[in-house]
Amino acid sequence: EQVQACLRAVSLPLLLIFGRQGFFPDHRSRESRLACLAHGQVETLEGPHHFHLDGDVPGLAQLIDRFLG
Repeated sequence: EQVQACLRAVSLPLLLIFGRQGFFPDHRSRESRLACLAHGQVETLEGPHHFHLDGDVPGLAQLIDRFLG
């Protein structure tokens, strides 16, 4: 409940990027938290938890660029 309250307090646009083989491979395990975000955008890229190092780095850069664009 405390985590969900903190997430509900976030009012800025937020980009969440998960690695497909990362800590939350089961989408249901994160749905209740993601539902608390008023302006959350969720993306998934190939790779582990450290997908920014071992995954689709060009794809990551493209997602961030599009989000900030």
